[in-house]
Amino acid sequence: MFFSALTLATRRRGGQISLLLFLVALPVYSYPLSWLPKSWADFRFNCAWPVAETVLALVLLATGWFLLWEGAKAVQENCLSISLPRFVILPLVAVVLSGLVSTRFSAHSYLGLSVLPRLGGNAMILFLAAYGSRDRLGELGRWWVIVAVIVAGNGLLRLASESEFVSTLGNRNFLGAYLAASVAIAISVGRTWSLLGTLMLICGLWFCGSRGAWLALGAVAILWFLRFGDRYLKRWYVRVVIVLIILTGARCLGRTYVLRQWQTDVRPMIWKATLHMVARRPLLGHGLGTYAVEYPQHRLPEYFLRPKAANVTDHAHNELLEVAAEQGLVGLAAILWLWTTVLWCGVRGLRRAEGQERRAILGLMGAMLVLMLHGLVDVDLRYLPNQSLLWLLMGLLVGTNTTP
Repeated sequence: MFFSALTLATRRRGGQISLLLFLVALPVYSYPLSWLPKSWADFRFNCAWPVAETVLALVLLATGWFLLWEGAKAVQENCLSISLPRFVILPLVAVVLSGLVSTRFSAHSYLGLSVLPRLGGNAMILFLAAYGSRDRLGELGRWWVIVAVIVAGNGLLRLASESEFVSTLGNRNFLGAYLAASVAIAISVGRTWSLLGTLMLICGLWFCGSRGAWLALGAVAILWFLRFGDRYLKRWYVRVVIVLIILTGARCLGRTYVLRQWQTDVRPMIWKATLHMVARRPLLGHGLGTYAVEYPQHRLPEYFLRPKAANVTDHAHNELLEVAAEQGLVGLAAILWLWTTVLWCGVRGLRRAEGQERRAILGLMGAMLVLMLHGLVDVDLRYLPNQSLLWLLMGLLVGTNTTP
């Protein structure tokens, strides 16, 4: 009944407009004070707009309104022909349930209660995107690129007055991941203006200096070349050889740098301690939102020997490790199930799509992979706007498989 009412609300009351609002509001207004000069508001990134929680509240209000005025029977009759694929609903429900269960059996359940609305709101963003995106992927991609160019341009204009390139996202690594994902979508648009926009995005990505963003974008480019490079090289094994040569060269050139980072960066120490957290409560984890509270009990003594060590470590700098620590292996399996299912939706959509729609799906898949891969070395999937943007991208890919 709830999903039927939500579906009707989405289809009748401008679900497509809401998607455009998400594309604009998430990167531009997640931190409303970010447009102010730093000299005016040094605390501007401490004030965040809880987008996912707002979406959840509005959806619940809209559902109640339709149930009250339209009637439950009318809602069901109008929505019988619209259904979200069951193979998507199951992993989505599993992710939400794993969060609920881990919170229920947590020693700090009150922390999970503050995170659950965000999880529910992100699930609603996925649902709305799945039902509001059909036949408009190309237009949504163009709007995404326009907004990303505005964000990059804002950061470039502030270089003269600000020491760090953060634009409206508040963190250069978060901004780097967003711009890298936007590059994937901009290339898929395939217009002259979008290619010029791509140059600005790459310029912004350069000033971000985010190594994780470059690595994620490079990995997606290699995957694209292996799977869809037949336009340039017909024989698949030639593409494999080229990629192996590139990876071997990168390994030879970057081996010393990687070893030095492994011995000096704080992330390896955090990851090892997080594995100890997982081993302590492997099945259900320590509970949603409890990482910062539980981590000190498992922190390695040599952590403080690293140059960037801090007294408070609030995240694992690896999304999958943090999910395993907070929601256990059950939650980890659920999120991997959901990610794999959504990517499979994209593959299925590619098989049926042609022309611009096919390019749009490729761009969305590339952007999603960029955010996922970057989340393995950073914390941006725990903060706005990239966290909700990932759920939005997943919804758009699921939308290619929904049946009207």
